[in-house]
Amino acid sequence: MLNQVLADEVNVGYEHLSNTSVVSVNGVCPRNMRHFVELCENATGILEVKTSDAYIAAFDVKQAREANRRILIRYHIGSDRSIDLQPARPVASNRRPRTAATRRRRARSA
Repeated sequence: MLNQVLADEVNVGYEHLSNTSVVSVNGVCPRNMRHFVELCENATGILEVKTSDAYIAAFDVKQAREANRRILIRYHIGSDRSIDLQPARPVASNRRPRTAATRRRRARSA
């Protein structure tokens, strides 16, 4: 569901789009929100979004990615997606790497 287009020079002419469903992204029907994000993230060149009311919005991918941060700041938005759609981050380990001295101490105490 596309609720609202946040106005910016990268999306001039699309401000009227609201409360419509996304039918396809570059010709592919998104299965769910995660798939929609993947389609957008993997796009190159032009990103074409077709809506349920047969409207097609086309964006230059490079310009749209550059505009993303600017739009978030302008509208006081902390993130462009919910936590469950954020890229996976490696889990930090609390364990310190074992050094040669640690291995020797462990070997002597065993």
